[in-house]
Amino acid sequence: MANRNTVAVLTGDIVKSTKMKPAELERVRDAILRAADAAGAGWQDLPPVASAEFFRGDAWQAHIPDGRFGVRAALFARAAAIAAGGDTRVAIGLGGVDDLNEKRVSMSRGEAFERSGKALDRMGGAGLAIDGGAENPATAVLGLIDHIASGWTARQAEMMLQVLPPSGRSMAAIAEAEGVSRQAVSKSLAAAGADAILQALEALETG
Repeated sequence: MANRNTVAVLTGDIVKSTKMKPAELERVRDAILRAADAAGAGWQDLPPVASAEFFRGDAWQAHIPDGRFGVRAALFARAAAIAAGGDTRVAIGLGGVDDLNEKRVSMSRGEAFERSGKALDRMGGAGLAIDGGAENPATAVLGLIDHIASGWTARQAEMMLQVLPPSGRSMAAIAEAEGVSRQAVSKSLAAAGADAILQALEALETG
């Protein structure tokens, strides 16, 4: 999907934010920022260079130094939003960066930023989109991943947050942390389509 010289830029906005109470909106915003920063700083052996940022109230942007994790990071951010009681559109742009503003990522410039912004402009409602150049293999599977994620409940999204990071937690660890049985965790993950999604992500990242 992408090599280590390619970055991923995520651009998104919160769905139906104008209908949310201030506390609800703040909860979803915080969840997205935490997820995007975790993906940008902790998923690869590249140093974090810019924090995720909200601008214009409900719009946000994040820089993922290793573009191979772009789809996984976008899905992680969406899972965080759903788990917090909301949802978000996320557009993934793959490419290079000409000028990265470390303090205001939304003020950065480059191919990945342009592609991400244009992909978001083409989107409809909640979901995921990608612009990685011609014949990008992620395009073929993103629709399926997005379809599965669109049916997540808040509880299923919470479970997916545990397993989506590249070094995701085992079912036993999740069960212990949540105080539930492994069978309950397995049932939630199966309903969320975890196995199929994780296999698709691994194929994209190693292909």
